[in-house]
Amino acid sequence: MTSQQEDITVQTGEATLIPAPLVNPPERASTTLSYKVFRQLCTQFGIAEADAILPEKSNTADAAPPGFVAVNRQMCLSGAIPPFNNFLQHLLRQLAISPFQLHPNSYAILMGLCVLFSRTLDRLPSFDEICYLCSFTRTKDHPSITVVRSARNRKLIVGLPDSAHGFLTQYFYVRCPPGFYAVWREGSKIIYLYFFYSLSFVKSKLPNVNFAFSFQ
Repeated sequence: MTSQQEDITVQTGEATLIPAPLVNPPERASTTLSYKVFRQLCTQFGIAEADAILPEKSNTADAAPPGFVAVNRQMCLSGAIPPFNNFLQHLLRQLAISPFQLHPNSYAILMGLCVLFSRTLDRLPSFDEICYLCSFTRTKDHPSITVVRSARNRKLIVGLPDSAHGFLTQYFYVRCPPGFYAVWREGSKIIYLYFFYSLSFVKSKLPNVNFAFSFQ
């Protein structure tokens, strides 16, 4: 059965794309969180225990139960906590992936840009601006995970950790509103082409920002 999160589409011009679910992703693993740590994380991030589930050993992050999405400790540390904000909802729809499929360092960059734009321009960044300031890629080690990096010569977010060790196994389920994929998806290939379009479209519209936001 399709959950509320699955019942969404990604609009790209005149085409409507429904990304296919991933089958047996190589990153599939059981959670390593204990019940004690799970409760501590709920308290730390302000998540009601009634709205969270500690997965069983037979559960995996790529197939959260209906009405929930998988989140890891590292993405929550970056401020990416359900129900998420409109900016993240729009971005994840464009990427056509579940929240867990975005690398934790990517959330750190994106949430940092939200803070930077809010402080300097009194608004959140647009999707075009994100495509101008960042690049999107996947790695051989984690082909199901999308990585957002600051584009060369446009690095506004600094001080990120070199890695996010353990993010694939330090996860739990959190209740989430409609509009997000609970089951991992193949993702949109359109986004990697759209990035190049945005380079010329946004460059003349984005105000000059002469300082960076640091996580250190």
